[in-house]
Amino acid sequence: MDMAANPQVIRQHLIDPEICIRCNTCEATCPVGAITHDSRNYVVDADKCNFCMACVPPCPTGSIDNWRTMPKVQAYVLPADDLRAVAEGSGLQWVNSDADKVQAVQAAIAAEPQPVHVPRERPAPVVVDEGPLVLVETRRDLRAMTLPFEQQPLA
Repeated sequence: MDMAANPQVIRQHLIDPEICIRCNTCEATCPVGAITHDSRNYVVDADKCNFCMACVPPCPTGSIDNWRTMPKVQAYVLPADDLRAVAEGSGLQWVNSDADKVQAVQAAIAAEPQPVHVPRERPAPVVVDEGPLVLVETRRDLRAMTLPFEQQPLA
C-alpha cells in the first residue's frame, strides 16, 4: 500500500470479528444500510456511512470502534499475465473464462433489485407490576408479614 500514490484518508467504523457475536443489531439499526455481512463478518461500507453513530450504542459486545482513520485504497487488480506464467511454470494449465459470459452474468447481478431492508421487530416492553408483593404459592399479601431481620431483639 503506497501512501504517497494515494494520500486520501477516510474515517471508518471497524467491527472486530473476534468480539462480534453476529447478533445483527448493528445492521438492523443502521438507518442508511451501510452495514452488511456474510457468513463470517460484518462490514461497514465507508462510502454509505453517514457518521450517525446509531450502530455503536446498541452493540451488546462493544465490537464496533467509534472511528478508525484508514487510508482509502483502490481495489487491487491481479496481473493475469504474471499469474499465467506462474501457473504454467508450476505445471498447471491456465483456463480463461469467456469474457462475454462473465460480463452477461455481472450485468444480470447488477440488474437484480436490491433486497429490502427489514429491521427486526423489538418485543413489547415488559409491564412492571407496581402492586404489593404477594407470595406466589398461597397468594397471601406479604405487607403485614414481619421478617426475621425486622424483629426487635429480645432484652
